[in-house]
Amino acid sequence: MPMRLTLLGPPGSGKGTLSTRIARRLRLPAVHVGALLRRHAAEATPLGRAAGAFLRRGDLVPDRLVTGLVLERLDQPDCARGFVLDGFPRTIGQAEALDEYLAARGAALDAACCLAVPDDELWRRLQGRGRSDDEELVIRHRLAVWARQTRPVLAYYRDRGRLAVVDAVGPPEVIAERLLSRVAALADGPTGRR
Repeated sequence: MPMRLTLLGPPGSGKGTLSTRIARRLRLPAVHVGALLRRHAAEATPLGRAAGAFLRRGDLVPDRLVTGLVLERLDQPDCARGFVLDGFPRTIGQAEALDEYLAARGAALDAACCLAVPDDELWRRLQGRGRSDDEELVIRHRLAVWARQTRPVLAYYRDRGRLAVVDAVGPPEVIAERLLSRVAALADGPTGRR
């Protein structure tokens, strides 16, 4: 059965780890938007040069740049049956663009999975990753950007009956089971499409 999911959550919530695990389980591609952007930046492509400064500051890459990148990736044949998105959409504009893209193909997002993690756990995780964009000031900025620009996306999906909030503390395999259980409950609920 086709499945189209996105994992939402603040930096350090485990989107990358869980999207890979869930995608393997569902035999779908995991689309890691941050990794795609970092690859473009490292290769100094036109998109990478345009996005690089935003990435270094911990700001969101403008919708016009990232939306095209993601939708182009979703047009690839391996995404025809579905996908697990990590790091998209991060704004209402991106969510609307994704919905329009899918609707034009007779499809819809099955669930937007919000990974809920307490702030102290986020800090512990982010400081332990060792990524170049995980310096304290950048971390603080990225968390503020999440609260200001991405948190409204949760309400967007809640209003459409597609938000699944998942406790994302614990071993990845346990969190993955919680997530899949919430997605199944959402699909079978009163607003589900099964």
